[in-house]
Amino acid sequence: LMLPMRATADQRTNPPTIQKISPLALTRGLTTEVKVEGINLAGATGVLFDDPAITGKILHVNALGTFTGRFIGSNGTRSTIQRGDPPPLNQVTMEVKVAAEAEVGLYRFRLVTKQGATSVATFSVEPYYGARPEIEPNDVLQEALLQDDYVFPPAIITGTIGRPGDLDYLPFEASAGEELVVHITARELGSSLRWSIELLDASGVVVARRSVTDGQGEPVLAYRIPADGKYFLAISDIESGGGRNHFYRLKIGQYPYLTGLYPLGVREDTEAKISLRGYNLGGRRTLTVTGRSDYESMPRMDVRPDFEAGSAHNELKLAIGRHPEIQEQEDGAGFESAMRVAAPVTINGRVSGFSPDGKTADEDYFRFQAKKGQRYVLEVEARRLGSPLDSVLAILDDRGQLVPQLVARAELKTEIELRDHSSSLPALRLMLPAQRGFEVGDYTMLGQEILRIAALPRGPDDGTRFESFGGRRIGYFNTTPEARALGTAIYKVSLHRPDAKFQPNGLPRKTFYYRNDDGGPGLGKDSLIEFTAPSDGEYVVRLHDLRGQQGEDFAYRLTIRHAEPDFQLAVTPAAANVPRGGGAAITITALRRDGFDGPIEVEAVDLPEGLSAGRETIVAGETSTVLTIWARADARLDGAAPLKVTGSAKLAGERVVRVANAGDGLRMIVLTEAADIQIEIETPEVVLAAGGKTKVAVRLRRANGFAGRVPISVLDLPLGVRVTDVGLNGVLITEEESRREFTLEALPWVKATERMVDVTGTVETRSPIRPRYAARPFKLKVVPAPARRAGRAAAAAGTSTADGR
Repeated sequence: LMLPMRATADQRTNPPTIQKISPLALTRGLTTEVKVEGINLAGATGVLFDDPAITGKILHVNALGTFTGRFIGSNGTRSTIQRGDPPPLNQVTMEVKVAAEAEVGLYRFRLVTKQGATSVATFSVEPYYGARPEIEPNDVLQEALLQDDYVFPPAIITGTIGRPGDLDYLPFEASAGEELVVHITARELGSSLRWSIELLDASGVVVARRSVTDGQGEPVLAYRIPADGKYFLAISDIESGGGRNHFYRLKIGQYPYLTGLYPLGVREDTEAKISLRGYNLGGRRTLTVTGRSDYESMPRMDVRPDFEAGSAHNELKLAIGRHPEIQEQEDGAGFESAMRVAAPVTINGRVSGFSPDGKTADEDYFRFQAKKGQRYVLEVEARRLGSPLDSVLAILDDRGQLVPQLVARAELKTEIELRDHSSSLPALRLMLPAQRGFEVGDYTMLGQEILRIAALPRGPDDGTRFESFGGRRIGYFNTTPEARALGTAIYKVSLHRPDAKFQPNGLPRKTFYYRNDDGGPGLGKDSLIEFTAPSDGEYVVRLHDLRGQQGEDFAYRLTIRHAEPDFQLAVTPAAANVPRGGGAAITITALRRDGFDGPIEVEAVDLPEGLSAGRETIVAGETSTVLTIWARADARLDGAAPLKVTGSAKLAGERVVRVANAGDGLRMIVLTEAADIQIEIETPEVVLAAGGKTKVAVRLRRANGFAGRVPISVLDLPLGVRVTDVGLNGVLITEEESRREFTLEALPWVKATERMVDVTGTVETRSPIRPRYAARPFKLKVVPAPARRAGRAAAAAGTSTADGR
């Protein structure tokens, strides 16, 4: 039921949000007038790009009326309550200059306004080809045959798949020997099109095809023309969709384009020669490089060489390694003939050709010596570096059998409800009340993946959230998250040695082996195995393509090394809009590598005058914390300041520092006017006994005429402490309230600890950006259970084995 808005309007904070830009592409070496439309863009003062080759300035801002789109609740879904005046819709006109030396490709920007930094918008920088629209009618091949106006490469064509099932045919003439490259840009610019391109000869026969699902980061259709004549490009939506938002930009020409490098990496500070694969490369097929990383957060360097026809229109990344490097031996294609290697080592190879029997696709085998209890990491780099390989890694024993890792014993069962779920979603809807007995920190088994519960549902319409990084759920113990269907069983499990014996309990148990398909967040389709040798001896690594494909382009780097505990940080949101006299909360998430489980101290550094933030800790065994940036009421800041969040931890006895989102050029802090709400916790210190409950009161102060409801979130609770009386919107302070109590409960097994707990309030808006306004955190002290409950608490801890408690 959609309720009408009240006649009395609320003054609302609607975060500035970019919805549309025009044009979507700019030409290097030129200055272009760009129009940006969106919510609440009045008072735009500047524009920031993610590359210094692009600069711009605001010319003027026009009012376009009001935005009447859907109202969004605190959980990101459509709200049933419409409140407040619709926010203003504005058009910002800016002048953007693209330097002549700017590379062809995608760039991003944010506007800076009095209400803070906007969402990110993306545009393309293109060569000076000029752009022209598709010529209608061209929905069938016969219509395109009758056209007199051809595409003349090099050219950029703009078009739209205007209705479901639509096809666009683009005719052109080409000469024998031409290496034509066709690159289409759509979803990256906000289009809904999931494109497919087919190349047809004059008789209508398809001679080449590519689609957005082909798996590489930027798939192109490239083809060497066999004979003079007329050809056609056919563009469609692979899902037979269509509409105004199914637009595209298509670039066609004989321009240099890289399809691959070999090897895919070089050792740090070492000079090496790499071979180049691609189109229109002329006589240049090799490049000499010295291994030095271009990135703060990853060991990579960019490769975009110059050729006779100009600079390559794309760049590939070359890995920078720290270990000795060797080349794969061609005879290592079977278990018995596995190539012997000694860790640490990086092996450069290809999955190409076929197995010795000539019947199956290539598999590569490598034999290495390991000591009992020693931890190793085996990592593939392929898809991240432009290779089409979808790798699978497995570790075999001296008999060629998969090495078992652990046994998962099911203890409780529930199942997925409501809908199918993708392989990436951190939150899954599980059937209630069958989920009773599942707790935060529990390991669960879902098909062939092992997950860990991060947060329980806030109500019957909420999902169970699992540990994730960068919006993707994490598969533990070398498992790979997969898409799951409605009704799929999910079990709470305890984890045991492979040789453990059990009494039957009516629920399944499953052995998990040292095998991995997708390595998890940041690795994409590349595989990674964390391996602890069960005994001294030789082990064999098997590497192949999941789909059984192979070829000269299917290159990889396989590194076998000792475990090197480390971590990577991400900050959300990457732009902090901090209200004067208040605070903005950001979440810092750690991706722990190679078994690192220690505490990570995080802080915001180099803050401008008038802004401050405390230090927080991602405690041992946990993956995130909340950091609040505070601004004095008299704080001043011209434009935006960099948002730099660092984390430090002890690794191998030395303290190291990592920067969150180090490669993001649009991390920023922007000051805004005072917020519509202020929240505070009435009790600065709360004591909670293990196995007990306590009440906490939060008070809300409204400003600027705001009279709406405010969902409250309680963040950074210790493992095993939860808020019990919440709904889908969290702890909700309604329109009629200014104070609310919520209940904290500590499960019996929770250990004594102290933690600063953050509480935030959200103003619901019509923007997908949901700012969190912070209260001053309160100290939570968890103390041991009273003596009369000690026995029950110990018993509860002894029966919960899923996460080692």
